[in-house]
Amino acid sequence: DLLLHQDIRDAAMDSKVHDSLHVKVSRERVGKELEGMLSGKSTKPDKALDLITQLNLAGCIFSFPPENQGHATGTLIGAQYGDISCHEKRAHAREQAWLQSTELVQWLPETLLCFKNELQSGNPSSKSTPVDNRLLYLTVFLLPFRHLSYLDKKQKTETVVTYMIRESIKFKNKDISSIHTIMLHFDEMKRILEKFKQTKHMENDSNPPFCRLETGLLLRNLKDLWVTCLMAVTVQELSSLPTSMHSDSKVEKIKAIFQTFCDFYQSVHNQNLNECWKQRPLLDGRALIPLLEIPKGPSIGKYIQKQIEWMLLNPDGIKEDCGKHLQTLRKRELEGQSDEQNKRQCSGSI
Repeated sequence: DLLLHQDIRDAAMDSKVHDSLHVKVSRERVGKELEGMLSGKSTKPDKALDLITQLNLAGCIFSFPPENQGHATGTLIGAQYGDISCHEKRAHAREQAWLQSTELVQWLPETLLCFKNELQSGNPSSKSTPVDNRLLYLTVFLLPFRHLSYLDKKQKTETVVTYMIRESIKFKNKDISSIHTIMLHFDEMKRILEKFKQTKHMENDSNPPFCRLETGLLLRNLKDLWVTCLMAVTVQELSSLPTSMHSDSKVEKIKAIFQTFCDFYQSVHNQNLNECWKQRPLLDGRALIPLLEIPKGPSIGKYIQKQIEWMLLNPDGIKEDCGKHLQTLRKRELEGQSDEQNKRQCSGSI
């Protein structure tokens, strides 16, 4: 909490120091120092990331792909980054995005406290999904850049966020994969949460407040990252509140956002969807082949997926009912193939 002397701030903001950071300091060392800020003893990641932005160091630490590989494309702070031809204007757009990153991160301590209180007030017997705070802070800090991509040396499309984590700070592959997964499903979580907010007052035992299928499939994709993704979405909504909003109205709006977060979290547990990704199919591939009379190959994976969808919609369903459902789907598929073949024969004979 100590203030930096102005001489230190001036030195840290010097462009020559920034250039030296790129040339003289290994990216592994940069990543190690950042790791200490995020997960060291008595750390305050929100203050550390805020200071990094204040000192204009964010762009040095989380560097962009080299421009000789082509400009990054996609949306940054509401504009098409690839359409910005001037180097100075691109740099300005990145600076504005880092400021947005800091604004997002400042909401994290309060959001984490809300989650902690929710855990303490919930059912002690229900198993909660853990949250990796360092991963959460890093994800939220890089959120404004999630829609940017570039072509790597193999001409393969890659996200800029992935480049930042893999090449700029040299974090582990697990961190790269986890943050990529959250970013990939962020907008879907946001859409489901918005829909939940509109329908949660209709919840009862026979009418869940969200579609079990789409929520279950999202959780199966995110696995134990779903709470981290939910918190990131909550933080973005808090950060989007107008600064001009009256203080009393803003307090009520903040309470409503946190309440939606808690209600959704509890609803997932009430519907027994937490850890749904660990649920194994009732019928494995060997059982599906004779049951549906299908060959080995992609068809098995397709019907495994259909089975997972049925199980999400029918949490108390049994193996026999699931098999009958899959047989019905298979019958419709064969009938559709037969109809398509007849149409081709008719068109060929004309």
